Amino acid sequence: MRTGRKTRYENLETRELLAAITAKVAVFTSNVGDQSMVTEWRDTAIGAEEMVVTLQPWTHIKSMSYGIQGPRGGVDSGVLKADLTGRDGTWGELDGYYETTLATDQVAEDGKLSFNLPGWGMQIPEQGLPLQVEMQFHDTAPVGKYRLNEPALSVKSSYGRVQVLQFGYKNPTITVQQCAELNVGIDGPASQTISPDDDDVVLARVNFDASEALNTYSIPVLLEGSNAGGQTIDAGELVTDVELRNVVTGQTIDAVMAPGDYGDSQLYLFESFVLDQGRSTWEIRVDMTGGESGDRVRASVLDGVDINNRWWGIQTSQLDGNGPVETSPGGTISGNWQEISVPHVTVTPRAMQSSLHVVENQKNVEVFVFDVYAEGAKDLLTTAFAFEGEHLVNGQNYAVWFDSDKDGSRDVIIQDGIVSVNGEVHADNLVSGGIVVPAGSTDRFWLTTDIASSSLPAPDNTLQVWFASQNPVEAETLDDGASLTNNQFTIASGVGVPVTIYKHGTFRAEQDSMLLQPRLMLGGAQSESLVSAEFGADLEAGDVYYVGLDVEGDAGSIDRFELFVNGSAVPLAVATPGGAEPGDDFGARMNAQQLIVGAGEEKDVAISARIKSDVNGGVSGDTFTVVVDTVYVRGVTSSSQSTLNVDIRSPEETVVMSKLTSVTNAGPTTAAMPSGVAEIGSFQFVAAANVNTRDNLNRVDLDQLTFEVNTLNVELDTLSFALYNKANAALTAIPSTVVVLSPGCYRVTFTDLRHSAPYVAIGSGASATFGLRVNVTNPNTAAASGGESSLRTTLDLRDDYFSWFDEDFGTSTQINGTGLADDFIRGMLLQG
Repeated sequence: MRTGRKTRYENLETRELLAAITAKVAVFTSNVGDQSMVTEWRDTAIGAEEMVVTLQPWTHIKSMSYGIQGPRGGVDSGVLKADLTGRDGTWGELDGYYETTLATDQVAEDGKLSFNLPGWGMQIPEQGLPLQVEMQFHDTAPVGKYRLNEPALSVKSSYGRVQVLQFGYKNPTITVQQCAELNVGIDGPASQTISPDDDDVVLARVNFDASEALNTYSIPVLLEGSNAGGQTIDAGELVTDVELRNVVTGQTIDAVMAPGDYGDSQLYLFESFVLDQGRSTWEIRVDMTGGESGDRVRASVLDGVDINNRWWGIQTSQLDGNGPVETSPGGTISGNWQEISVPHVTVTPRAMQSSLHVVENQKNVEVFVFDVYAEGAKDLLTTAFAFEGEHLVNGQNYAVWFDSDKDGSRDVIIQDGIVSVNGEVHADNLVSGGIVVPAGSTDRFWLTTDIASSSLPAPDNTLQVWFASQNPVEAETLDDGASLTNNQFTIASGVGVPVTIYKHGTFRAEQDSMLLQPRLMLGGAQSESLVSAEFGADLEAGDVYYVGLDVEGDAGSIDRFELFVNGSAVPLAVATPGGAEPGDDFGARMNAQQLIVGAGEEKDVAISARIKSDVNGGVSGDTFTVVVDTVYVRGVTSSSQSTLNVDIRSPEETVVMSKLTSVTNAGPTTAAMPSGVAEIGSFQFVAAANVNTRDNLNRVDLDQLTFEVNTLNVELDTLSFALYNKANAALTAIPSTVVVLSPGCYRVTFTDLRHSAPYVAIGSGASATFGLRVNVTNPNTAAASGGESSLRTTLDLRDDYFSWFDEDFGTSTQINGTGLADDFIRGMLLQG
């Protein structure tokens, strides 16, 4: 806007000329400069400035109107203003400020601005009337050029007729422009670790969203640095080759250093390129030139930021070079801090057991375990390991293993066949040149060895490993093969397991904790387990390949012994006289690794006998005890031979050609108390089937039965006890003795039953049932007082109270006891 402009008319001849013409008014149009505007930013412009003069007094302006050139609808209204600051009662000096509004007007349909002054209008003062027209544009005014035509004045004068003369310049051109928009934002990358020698590190990913293509003259970017403690450091010492790269097209703009001093920060400018319409993503990239772990660097785009009293912002324009651009959000737009991490290896020996006992020739013994952690932003390649230790010559074929699937177990050998030299083990020829440990991850390694076949004598029969004092671990960065220096390793203290080496393992054979009772061995059949031996091994697995047995007593009825492992139904081996070593009666020989007892394990071996039938030489009444006295064991690892001299005995066993397989209660579990002569017990005897056919099949002949009768509040006629075969109850036997053990408790014994009336021989696989009866004279002696009564009969099968004959048509052998598991068989309980 022009201010302070004044028009002077000093030419006397001009004044006289005007005076000679009745009521002449001259309008002088000032030279107001052309203007450009964006309606989003401002909506007013100066459309005209006029100086209206006249020499005739009492001349008034009643109205002024202007035609508008340019797009229709762009101008909403106008304001006619006058510079009257000099009017203070007298005509004073004008100051060029149009502070007095004379009239306003909305643009008419004909596109004109018409200003009508009220009353007589505005009197034109002697010094002239400076006028200004301010145009109000619509906020959506069409883009284009606008101009006011020369004014049309309506003037009234005391002289009557008035003539208006126009002089001066054209009114200014007002160009309405549309503002372009540019939105700037940073979208990553997230904070991450970088190496001090990385190239093309992305510090910020900048999104430019332009409403139209823009000439970009300058984009200022500030780089800042800080250390691990938060203090600022010189960013220029951390980076070089700063550039802005379009991620789609690959277009790259190299940065130039901005002039000036910015302390530890560095200010760069990206200049002279075009931003395409729409969204484009550009990366601020740098090459790293150094730094320590914990140092950080970040990039910020500046738009409207004052640094050292100098404004820095994004400078752009529309492609025609004139259109304005509005940039948002403005201020400092910062990326994330990117942290420098110098590649570093941390090696940590893992805790192992407190000690380890092994034997010579033992393979793949784990002697050292350690973890390798790759710190920093780069994958690392571990290329070599070095170890030292104590008595390493006691090991051979050292090998380094790797946990490839990260399940906690070694599974891949990365170097083997390593020999200790001068007390050191060097693994420097790893498979594929080394093992990659990804950045930020941990991998586990093992050192194993095969124990030598002949170790150093005690006390040097030991072995222990730890890391070598010089270059224990070697590594390099995977991408460029740069070797890590000593200060890039942290080796934690720690040693491997102390190993003690023995010539061979220790083996044992012991009596099983479960003791067996004497059994009756049926001829022509496999016996139950006679003896159980528990085999054990320590330090190494044992291969049991011979078990020697002695037989104390009569061995003539024994065909062979069979060995069963851990409850198996299939014999592992057979002991025969032909397989016996000298000094043994029977021997069981096994193939290599047929009976393996693992280190630290135990196995139970049960031994049973196959007894000859009477046809093949089995003799009823033979007795014997089997003794495990010799065991040969071979160390699976050490191949050493061990002889175990033991004394594991069975009970004394008896050979029979027939026997009972069961004796059971043949009556109900409970019953009501009877009165008078009644059965008080019933028992069934079942004989085993046998194949002893010499002089016909053997049978069981019962000879002595003993019953214990317990009563409570019951009176019995003790002279009335009788035993009968339930197949014929009329045939009875009376007891040989009835002994009162205590009040109400009686022992009733029947002897020589084989010659008694109810005698029955129990044949092969057959059974017989016998009952005991008595006269119950008072079933409840306490009935008057409300008491209860009871009676139970128990059959005693112990050797001193039960006997029978193993008999055929040629021989008869008396046998005491049954060899069954139960010594007492409880009959039914009678209650009253």
